[in-house]
Amino acid sequence: MEAKLAAYRAEKQRRWEAEQRRQRLAGLYQTATGLFRRQAPAPAEMEPSAAATEPLLPPSAAADGPPPPAELRDVTGSSGGALDWVILACKIGLYLTLFGICCHFQFGAAYVVVTAIPIIYFSTSTRGRRPGEASAYSVFNPNCEAIDGTLTGDQFQREIMYGPGAT
Repeated sequence: MEAKLAAYRAEKQRRWEAEQRRQRLAGLYQTATGLFRRQAPAPAEMEPSAAATEPLLPPSAAADGPPPPAELRDVTGSSGGALDWVILACKIGLYLTLFGICCHFQFGAAYVVVTAIPIIYFSTSTRGRRPGEASAYSVFNPNCEAIDGTLTGDQFQREIMYGPGAT
């Protein structure tokens, strides 16, 4: 009986230690990823603007469908504080340090090319527009009218159903 009790206690201690290790690793991961991600302000911190209080869709249409993913929601209130500048300076310093090391080993050009790929990827990523930010379409077409020569959905459907001369 004592052997079973000792084995049970050892197993319980092992599980507790494994859980503690997992929690420490999760905390380290959250800390590390938090350094590279900008945190969205809490809803209580955001001030509603006049445009944000007006519903864009009728109530029945607004209730349909799931909410947009987190990366497509607007992040308002990100003013670029002092901490953001410090983090940017650290990132630039790290980049230049690694570039210097690569130049010392004559891999400077390869380093620039390899690091350009993620920079281009993250710079061209899709994100939601912020309130008041003009869309690319509305910059060139302020009233969002149909532009001559563009293919509309209705025209496309007519051409598919009745042939190209039906429009």
